[in-house]
Amino acid sequence: MPFRSILALAVIFPAALLSLPVDEAAARTLTSTKAGVRCSYSTAPYGVFVGFFLGYEESKFNFSDAIRQFTTQRCFASATECDNWLYTMQSKYSVGASQARCRYKG
Repeated sequence: MPFRSILALAVIFPAALLSLPVDEAAARTLTSTKAGVRCSYSTAPYGVFVGFFLGYEESKFNFSDAIRQFTTQRCFASATECDNWLYTMQSKYSVGASQARCRYKG
């Protein structure tokens, strides 16, 4: 390939990536970790989204390197609110792998 072709690809390829639609995850925003209403799936009313989260954080004590597990469930009126809350929780409890999902109870 001539040098000009390589140079053209180096300029065009990044520009093409910028023109792609924004990923849905990139549009999420941070909310409060206490967003929504505390609930469990079994007691949640019909028509709500229940967010489940299990994550890990380092111990708050300086003398301990322990990892603490944290689990919670919250109810939301919309899937977007639930997804934003899960994004916040995954950002806050970022040590190790986390399990998170929103489930509609209908």
